[in-house]
Amino acid sequence: MVFSVTLDRVSYKYPYSAMPALRDVSLCVERGKVLSIMGLNGSGKSTLAQIVAGLIQPSSGEIFLNGARIKGKSDLADLRRQVAMLFQNPEDQLFADTVYSDISFGPKKRGVKGSELHDRIKKASETVGLDIDRIGSRSPFSLSGGEKRKAALAGLLAIEPEILVLDEPFTGLDFESKKSLLSALKRFLDENGAGILIVTHNISEVCEISDTYCHLSGGKIIGTWDKRVFASFLKSARTEKVDLSQWGSVILRLAEAGREVKNPLDARSVAKAFIELEN
Repeated sequence: MVFSVTLDRVSYKYPYSAMPALRDVSLCVERGKVLSIMGLNGSGKSTLAQIVAGLIQPSSGEIFLNGARIKGKSDLADLRRQVAMLFQNPEDQLFADTVYSDISFGPKKRGVKGSELHDRIKKASETVGLDIDRIGSRSPFSLSGGEKRKAALAGLLAIEPEILVLDEPFTGLDFESKKSLLSALKRFLDENGAGILIVTHNISEVCEISDTYCHLSGGKIIGTWDKRVFASFLKSARTEKVDLSQWGSVILRLAEAGREVKNPLDARSVAKAFIELEN
C-alpha cells in the first residue's frame, strides 16, 4: 500500500469565527505525488495544510492514515511523526543557537544519533543546497531569507518524512532563491519518493513539479485537475482571480484560441502553439 493521508468531508471552524475556514473538504496526499492547493488569501489553504500535518484537528469529518481512520491521540501522534510541515515564515521553526543544531533537532528527538545523525544532516543540507561545513556553526538568524528557508526545510528532510507539507514556500524569495528551492524539492522527490502537498496563490511557482491541482475557494474545493488538463485549471483559477502570472495567462489565451499547449512546462511547446496560431 502506498503511504497516504486522506481527508473525508473535513470542515474546520475557528473559535469565535462566524464562518468555517474549511467546508466538506475531501482529498488524498500520497507518497510519490505532488498535490498543489491553489487559492486566494483567506481561502483556507493554511488551515488545510495544518490539518494534513496533524497540527490541528477538524471540527467535523475524518482523517485516514494509510486507510485507517485516526481515532485518538496515539493515531494523531503517528500522523505527526510521518508528516512534516514547512511554515510560511522560517523564523517560526528556527530556534537553536547554530544551524547544525537546528537541523539535528528533529532526528535527535526520534532517537537518531552518532554517524547516522551526522549523515542525515549532511544529506539534508546538500539536498537543499546548504554547505553545512561552512555555515553549520552560524546562528540560523544570521542567514539570508532564502538560506533560512533552506535551513528550516533541511531540518524537516533530516526527519525523512513520508509526506512534506509546504505553506507558501516561495513567498518573499527572489527568482534565484525560488529556483534553488524548487531544485531542492525535485531532488527530495527523486531520492526519497515522499509525497508533497504545496499550498500557494501563485500557479507558476508550482507547475513544474505538480501532478495534481486543487482549487480552494471560500473553504471548499471547487475543482481538481490532473496536470494533463492544465488549461482547464487555469480557466477556473482566473475566474477566482488567482494570480496566473504572465506565463499562465499566455497558456490560457492560447487554449482559448484553440491552440492547446501539449506541454505547458516546455517553452518549445508554447512557441510551437504560437506559430500554429499565426499560421
